[in-house]
Amino acid sequence: PEAIEKKKRSVPKGTKIYKNKILGLRGKATGLVFSNFDYKKHVITKKQAMYEDWQEKEPKKKRNYICFSAGLDTAYSSQSKDTISMIFVGITDKRELIVLDEKVYNNKDLDTPIAPSDTAKNFIDFLNRNKDEWGLARNVFVDSADQATITELNKYKRNHPCVYVFNGAYKKLQIIDRINLQLGWLH
Repeated sequence: PEAIEKKKRSVPKGTKIYKNKILGLRGKATGLVFSNFDYKKHVITKKQAMYEDWQEKEPKKKRNYICFSAGLDTAYSSQSKDTISMIFVGITDKRELIVLDEKVYNNKDLDTPIAPSDTAKNFIDFLNRNKDEWGLARNVFVDSADQATITELNKYKRNHPCVYVFNGAYKKLQIIDRINLQLGWLH
């Protein structure tokens, strides 16, 4: 009890750490990136993603993608709006990051909820479909907080031929730095 009280006294009241660690409150920082998102500026068609000269009647100059990657974020709750989200991106030789495909599931909307084993299969299918259409994203990133899905992906890889490397999402950067990185891509 003494050690607990000492820790309580060492954290300033009203700070995020006090609310989080002492009071046990959780919050969500929303709108930090999305307030900078402009649908007209940041969303393009598939034709625009494929061709630099997409405005021409018959475009010929294909975009030169130098790298592809993918990400998987999971939330299996059937009580919340949180989703299982897959994203496939390409980076061009002109330093543009273009989202080429996405797939989103929500257990709240499904009669039969999706489990980590289902997500592993769905993600592999998603990666294979995009590999055939766009190119290979060898290194892909998975929500590092979701060890169940990472375990299922590694189990799938042991039992089936699979070229993908499943990396835990890199979260060593402070949240504000991750937000600034995303804002840089939007810019």
